[in-house]
Amino acid sequence: MRGLLDHPQANLRLDATAADWLGGLATWHGEASVVETASGPRLAVTTVYGTAPAALVASAERPVATATGEGDEGSEGSDDRAGEAEADGDGRGAEGDATGATAARATAVAGREPVSPVHLLSFDADGVAVLDRLPQLSVDPVVMLAAAELRLGRMPAAATLRLGRDEHDQPRLELLPGWSARVHRGFALLPEAESLETSHRPGYRPGDAPVDPAVTIAVPADPAIVDQVDALLREHQGVLVTAPAGDQLATMRVQREQRAETIALSSAAKANPVKRTVAGEPLRLGGTLQPFQHAGVRYVLRQRRTFVADEQGLGKTVQALAAIEADGALPAIVVCPAGMKLTWQREAARWLPHRTVAVLHGRDPRQWRREPAAEAGGDPAATDPATAEIVVLNYEIVADHHERLAARRARAVVFDESHYCKAPTAKRTKAAQKLAGTIVPDGLKLALTGTPVLNQPRELTSQLRLIDRLRDFGSGAELARRFRGANGDWGHDRLHWHLRAHGYVRRLKADVLPQLPAKRQVEVPLELDNLAEYRLAEKDVVAWLRTQPLDLREIDAKIAAAIRAEQLVRLNHLRRLSARGKLPGALAWISDFLAHGEPLVVFAQHREIQEAVLARFPQAVHVLGDDSAIARDEAVRRFQAGLPAGAPLDDEDGVVIEGPFAERDRAAATRDDDERASDATVVDLASAAATRGRGRGGGANLIVCSMRAAAQGITLTRASNVAFLELDWTPAMHAQAEDRCHRIGQRDAVTAWYLLASDGVDREMGEILRQKRELIDAVVDGRTRDSEPVTLAVIRALRERGGED
Repeated sequence: MRGLLDHPQANLRLDATAADWLGGLATWHGEASVVETASGPRLAVTTVYGTAPAALVASAERPVATATGEGDEGSEGSDDRAGEAEADGDGRGAEGDATGATAARATAVAGREPVSPVHLLSFDADGVAVLDRLPQLSVDPVVMLAAAELRLGRMPAAATLRLGRDEHDQPRLELLPGWSARVHRGFALLPEAESLETSHRPGYRPGDAPVDPAVTIAVPADPAIVDQVDALLREHQGVLVTAPAGDQLATMRVQREQRAETIALSSAAKANPVKRTVAGEPLRLGGTLQPFQHAGVRYVLRQRRTFVADEQGLGKTVQALAAIEADGALPAIVVCPAGMKLTWQREAARWLPHRTVAVLHGRDPRQWRREPAAEAGGDPAATDPATAEIVVLNYEIVADHHERLAARRARAVVFDESHYCKAPTAKRTKAAQKLAGTIVPDGLKLALTGTPVLNQPRELTSQLRLIDRLRDFGSGAELARRFRGANGDWGHDRLHWHLRAHGYVRRLKADVLPQLPAKRQVEVPLELDNLAEYRLAEKDVVAWLRTQPLDLREIDAKIAAAIRAEQLVRLNHLRRLSARGKLPGALAWISDFLAHGEPLVVFAQHREIQEAVLARFPQAVHVLGDDSAIARDEAVRRFQAGLPAGAPLDDEDGVVIEGPFAERDRAAATRDDDERASDATVVDLASAAATRGRGRGGGANLIVCSMRAAAQGITLTRASNVAFLELDWTPAMHAQAEDRCHRIGQRDAVTAWYLLASDGVDREMGEILRQKRELIDAVVDGRTRDSEPVTLAVIRALRERGGED
């Protein structure tokens, strides 16, 4: 104000009343605050107007800014001292920023230098005594609270950490304000830190500090973040920790220490080899586990009920079989997608050749009453589910065989691709949970999946219930409340930590198999040859979408479900038109690619697109939705061996079904629609076969796959390139499809080519799915991202873009 009055161009004058109201600024006016320097806190007095009183100048340690460069008494070397005051790199914090703002207000409008320095006083009773003698001094609340303690000879707290509880009665650590802004900035950077509302919560102690949402911060009292809290307390020794908060921190440290070894093992790249069973017998396996697989087996044996969530291609099946054998957990039941039953049969025969395996096909109960004579040439128990040591069946028929499976009193159950049970109300989920309840106490309960979260973290709830781990989180509702972070986002870091602490082993290829090349995604833009038709359809769809509410949570559930169904129908119509329009360009791209002699895996969703590719490339083999399990198996083996469709196969490349029941078993693999809906046959071919077919001319260099039928469970490592002609709504489906090539046995870098229309729904889905993948990483890999359902995000993008040309 005074600078403005004194400015030669302002032509302003103060009358007596205004001068009175300004409180005597004609002499001197200053503001006091707390600043933090490299050597500790200081009381800072900033001159707003006038000449600093002699008492202030005489008592100051140093001025940190000079008026004109000439300085007054005590200002010599002030530039160096100002640098020292900010030597720790982040200045004076919120209070220091305020002081800087005060100094700025003492700068003339025309850009003149400040009229006096900011003087620093000792942060003790002597410094407070100087403040008490200064007239016309404004003191902020931080200084007032600190001064009250300093007058009594006590060092005030930089901040106060106390124990509180949130609205769900969950413990949390609350940081109440003190003189240090740096402490609050550091605390605000902790995971899930949030400001409290201004109302006093139960347990608030009058006199602790004012409850201010800008500076009173809370974090969950969770062992997952105790290291970060401890690091902050070590850095800022002046924080007062109340007794209850100290006890809570001690508990959190103990909990973290108790779980540190388990968490380390959950991501270990190696461990001591498992050489003996829990009974002390030599461990009999038909192959050699890799070091990280030994670590996985040890984790399973330690935790008993766990996810085995290694990234696709790291041998979860092998680890489960090895753990069952090491624990002696027999009989064991394996529940998997229908098309993966052959995989389990083959892997069990390879890794546990001394164990008997039965595979259930369909719902016929007569499979449990096989005549001994029917099993010609072998042990009848080998295929009898009533006596076999390992029983394999698919999700869709669990309910039909429940009573007989329960009667086996199994000691282990494996739910392969456990994300099939992510929907808690689905029949397959209920049947699987009921089966899990029949396993003997302390038996092994394993959930195998490379993608435990396909869309939302809440999908973990029913899978945790499968392996009897939900109780560690209370309930599904409590899990959601407990790990719902600030601003409504999921507490991904804490959830990830607690999963690993209780039952979640996950390693990435990059962590445990450095020799496995990384994969990359490349988009190939294609033009639509039906652009006019597509634009017209998109315009109609967008017009309809704009007539519907965007947020369906606030309307009747039945109406919302009907709208969602209609939305999906209309969006899928656009996807089909887009796929048709880019088909000529896609076929040309595939032809050019195959001309280089490299094998290629192509994924498509709509049958007409799949058939168009097969018509253009008749030597290609395929794994499609209506192919039988045996046909899929043969197609994969042909591709891996480099053989075209119709060429004879070597028996060494696959399982041959023989004997009196061969025709029945072949029919069983094809007769049940529910067993073929969206699953695939797992084939783990010998690397020699893949190598043999790699350079063979005239063979099948192309395999055409359905996204739903072949995205899981098959190995296509002969190819290091995979092309997507269409996009799925679920980003995890693309990752799984890519991992058909990017898995153990792959020697080259894998490239995923996404053939996308340059505009329209393809472009929107491509962008949104890239963002959606980050959400999945948030939980399974411990990183935090925001999320929105893919369909809603696409609808929002189309509505905003408007479907215009």
